[in-house]
Amino acid sequence: MAAITKINSAIVIKYQDGVNEKGEDIIRSKKFSNLKLTASEDGIYNTAREMEKLLGKPLTEIIKTDNSDITNA
Repeated sequence: MAAITKINSAIVIKYQDGVNEKGEDIIRSKKFSNLKLTASEDGIYNTAREMEKLLGKPLTEIIKTDNSDITNA
């Protein structure tokens, strides 16, 4: 039977950074690695929303990625 061990987590926040000459939104992203493995989804979401205030730009997406090690137990 396989066993999974979470190694690390990261979030990518995407935000609108104006519009281009065609009137399309310019979307930029920032990645934050090495989140606490025990961080809750609510905590991550609330922290991302606080980052939105610091950036002064509206968030368009919050993406969380988890990396795990799968071994044969």
